[in-house]
Amino acid sequence: EKEIKLCEKLGINIISQNDTLYPKHLLNCDDSPVILFYKGNLNPDLNPISIVGTRKMTVYGKTFIQDLLAGLSGSEISTVSGLALGVDSCVHEESLKNQIPTIAVLAQGLGSIYPAKNKNLSHKILENDGALVTEYASFEGMAKENFLQRNRIIAGFSPNLIVVETAYGGGSISTVNCANQYNRDVFALP
Repeated sequence: EKEIKLCEKLGINIISQNDTLYPKHLLNCDDSPVILFYKGNLNPDLNPISIVGTRKMTVYGKTFIQDLLAGLSGSEISTVSGLALGVDSCVHEESLKNQIPTIAVLAQGLGSIYPAKNKNLSHKILENDGALVTEYASFEGMAKENFLQRNRIIAGFSPNLIVVETAYGGGSISTVNCANQYNRDVFALP
């Protein structure tokens, strides 16, 4: 009851797997969250594309993301990423630039934004028909294992995953492993 009241106060929506707004591709994953918390617009009519990658992106990776999203501008798509620094931030920023709704999947409750450097970006996402999504209640903070859990949601959100410039030991590899388990198409920019 306390969480529901807090969500109402903060403008956080709660949906379950029985809700029509629950992401349809995520629903098909055995380990999908029973409920999701979100702010913004989860448009079920758009085709989501998940894009993740390194925090240490090169000009090559940035140019790829810019060209890809400029080419997809005007399509019935949304992008999904994790609001991390590097590729994730670039995906959200370029989506906004090209008027593509973007969804940021967080590794903590919606009561805070991590990294704090992306707080303004999170506001822009909400102002431009996008969404912030998490499986964590608003009072739940950061924990290292939350990032792996977040990555499975990013992988399950879309039938496709694009990985940009990650190292083999990078965090994006966990997203790739989940996408492979979910029988998603995985594309990689080396």
